Amino acid sequence: MVVGRAAQAFISFVFYSVLMDISMRMMEMTTMPIDLFTSLVFNPFHFTSKVRIVKSLGRIKGWRIKTAMIWIFFSTVYIASIPAINDAMTGYIPRYTTNVTINGTTTALNDHTDNPRADPVDILDSLDDPHISCELEKNYAWGFATFWVLLSALLCTIWIIGTYAIWLDAQHHSELVRKGRKMGMNCAIVDVAESITEALGPDTNAYSEAELEKALKKHPGVMFSVEERVEKDMEHIRLSYKRDGRLQLSWMKKYGA
Repeated sequence: MVVGRAAQAFISFVFYSVLMDISMRMMEMTTMPIDLFTSLVFNPFHFTSKVRIVKSLGRIKGWRIKTAMIWIFFSTVYIASIPAINDAMTGYIPRYTTNVTINGTTTALNDHTDNPRADPVDILDSLDDPHISCELEKNYAWGFATFWVLLSALLCTIWIIGTYAIWLDAQHHSELVRKGRKMGMNCAIVDVAESITEALGPDTNAYSEAELEKALKKHPGVMFSVEERVEKDMEHIRLSYKRDGRLQLSWMKKYGA
């Protein structure tokens, strides 16, 4: 259990950083429901996040984005199942010993392991002897289940290859990632807050959670866009409800607040 949880924690950490990059990559190309974005960024391994991913597949266009969403779904399910798979492939196997009791004296046998030519018929017939008993020992042998070991190795290999592929796609094709605008928890909070303010205005503190969720569903999805700010002689990258097409950044321009 400890090994399984440790592996799960490490893989979750690695995948979360990849998820941030691929989320930005997707939202540079198309809009995404804001509740789906917050689920991916703030709680990607929760059951509700998986439900929202499945629901979004019918609305999202583009094979690249759909492939990424399917891979995110597979990864979250795989990571959640790591402890269970680890427990299934390893465990303790009980040991048994064969005892023969004659005239009150008990002798332990080694199940004919020293006699490979022993007649199996004689061995089976001897099981009916009332002097012979098979007893469970007090210790156990550590063992592996071959099927689960192979399945675990296969799933891990597939996950590594697939995750590396979408990570490479984000590193080479995401405008934000290539220009160093990484996504983290705090950046995501700022982006989401700015997009909600754009949609509902600055006075949202009085909204309940249900009211806020209902109000946001009336608006289309969000995506990354650029807003020109002449007074500061720079452009502002923001998560917006405005559909300005695919995000394009330039090395010749300044981007800031």
